[in-house]
Amino acid sequence: MRVADNGATLRFMDSVTHRGHVEVAGAQLGAALTLEPGQVTLEVASPSDTPNMPERLELVRFTSNTGYFTLTDLFRRNHNMRLGVAGLSTYSAALAFESAHFEKQAEIKARTWSMHVGDIAKILHVNGVLQQMTLPDKGGVIMNYTVSSPSPVALECPSAGLTVILGQHIKTGGNVVDGPTLTLTYPADIAFPDEVDVDVALRNMHRIRQLLSLVMGRVLPIASASMKLPQEGNPHEVGIHGLLMTEVSQKPADPILKANTAGILAPILDLWLARYDDLEDAIRLHMSGLEQRNLPPELRFQIFVQALEALHRRTATTVAASIDSAPILVALRERSIPNDVVDRVAGVLAHAHEPGLRQRLRYYWDKFEAEINTIRPSETRKSFIARVVATRNHYAHRTDRDEQVLSGADLWDATETVKVMSHMALLSEAGADTRGIGSSILDRRFAEYAIRE
Repeated sequence: MRVADNGATLRFMDSVTHRGHVEVAGAQLGAALTLEPGQVTLEVASPSDTPNMPERLELVRFTSNTGYFTLTDLFRRNHNMRLGVAGLSTYSAALAFESAHFEKQAEIKARTWSMHVGDIAKILHVNGVLQQMTLPDKGGVIMNYTVSSPSPVALECPSAGLTVILGQHIKTGGNVVDGPTLTLTYPADIAFPDEVDVDVALRNMHRIRQLLSLVMGRVLPIASASMKLPQEGNPHEVGIHGLLMTEVSQKPADPILKANTAGILAPILDLWLARYDDLEDAIRLHMSGLEQRNLPPELRFQIFVQALEALHRRTATTVAASIDSAPILVALRERSIPNDVVDRVAGVLAHAHEPGLRQRLRYYWDKFEAEINTIRPSETRKSFIARVVATRNHYAHRTDRDEQVLSGADLWDATETVKVMSHMALLSEAGADTRGIGSSILDRRFAEYAIRE
């Protein structure tokens, strides 16, 4: 028997085209719907007597012999008209809902939504397949599989008002030549107390995916998503097409944070979702840096530095009181100082009471000193912070380059260390225990330092 574990290597669908028709302004028009990873395209043929196709459509229902879909938020990319014959309008749609016809967007609601996230089973494995290997005296190997439907694992998130239910789907198949097969997938259902619309559902899907990415140490994609509509017996599952693609990498192969039980993962996820809005700036910057590995080194460095600054600004207590800038700005204007100069002074004064980058780096170095010493035992606090600050000032404010400004392999290595600090800080804000994470960060190559001869 062959076992295909799609939790480890999820593959996105290839391009698929359906040919059928849509209804626009009461007219039934021939159409072709193309579904590609991250993109939904609809081509509509219109007769010569309807030359003006709408530029935007809120909702369109598509029907063909191979499937039926509801498309939302369409805009026309182009319109080609062959005089006296017909026209062809090409639309891009935000999303396509498979095997469902909705009358309006307000109907696209459900209590339960589902997604498949790459490598989620490596974080918390729900398993109903037991493998037994026997070595007979006469040689060879006998493999026996015991297959049963495993109990789902619920991650209760009361602060966020939802529950994430992890499971395992087992599909049998095979043929006479190749033998029987098992295909394993690992859905994550998101159950809300009441029906929510697609925007709320997708927003929470991506936030959950981001927390799982932090635990794994690399960006994990949403390979597929669906909504579950209630009906007698099993719910009707409506596939969602058009989700934005995520650039993924293969390392680390295993999680850098041990969170392999519901008791560990659930409270981390709950706190993450509850605090997400407050930490969103830092999260977006950090995840952008993780995903876009091929950015110029200078830009990648600044992204992680800004992520760390944004997180500190949102979470650390500021001792100094803000400066009352009003009388200063009034005095400058009374002396006919140019407005652009006054505006610049106002911007500086607005943040003058906040800690500088040097203080923020000291805070996180001291907080994660044991892990940083594991990762970079030869690095010193004073030297690292001085060089990072000088480098940030050079690229952000175009100060003169001196021996403190990093470049080449030194810039790459400093960026990796700042990335690690930002990563540990985000996990810590979600309530994760980061003690000992330095060893797994090195062993699983989350931090990839330059090899020097």
